[in-house]
Amino acid sequence: MACALCVLVARDTLAGELDRAVALIHAVARLREVYRDQPGLTDALDALLAWPTREGRGHVSDSFWSAWDAFAQAMAIGPQSSARCSTGRDTDTTAAIAGGLAGIYFGVASIPGQWLSGLGGKAVVDPLVDRLRRRLDPRREPTLPAMDPGLTYSMSDLDAIHDHREWNRIHRSGG
Repeated sequence: MACALCVLVARDTLAGELDRAVALIHAVARLREVYRDQPGLTDALDALLAWPTREGRGHVSDSFWSAWDAFAQAMAIGPQSSARCSTGRDTDTTAAIAGGLAGIYFGVASIPGQWLSGLGGKAVVDPLVDRLRRRLDPRREPTLPAMDPGLTYSMSDLDAIHDHREWNRIHRSGG
C-alpha cells in the first residue's frame, strides 16, 4: 500500500502538482476508489495513514512516512537534503524514497553533477528515463492499445521487457 501511495504521489507530481499535501490527498482518494470493494486493502490504507512513528526503522510504512518528512525538508531547505536522511537505521531506503520524490519535484537539474557522473547503471537508467520523458510529452509517438483498453504503450515501450532483463543481468553481475 505504501508503494502504491508513493507511486500515485509521484504521478501527480510528474503531472505538475506542486503541493505535496494535495498530491497525497489525490493519491489516497484514488486508492480508496480503486479498493472500495476490498475491505482488507482499505484497512491496509487506513493502517498506513495512521502509522504512528517516523523513525526509519525499516518497516515499509515507517520508511514511507520518514521519507515523506525528508521530502518536506527538501522542499523547505533544498533538494539535496532529501538524500542526506539521518532518520533511524534504514537511511538508505528512506533516502531513496525521499530522493526519488525530490528528484521528480525539483528535476534532474537540481542533482549535483558529481552525483550524476557517479551514477552506476547509467546505460540502463538513461533509456528508461528518456522513455518516461516521452510518455509525459503529449507529442510523443503514437500509442498501441494494450489488453486493457484504458492502458496504452508507446512503440518505444515495447522493449521494456528487454530493458528489465538487461538491468537484471548488469545488477547480478555487479556492473
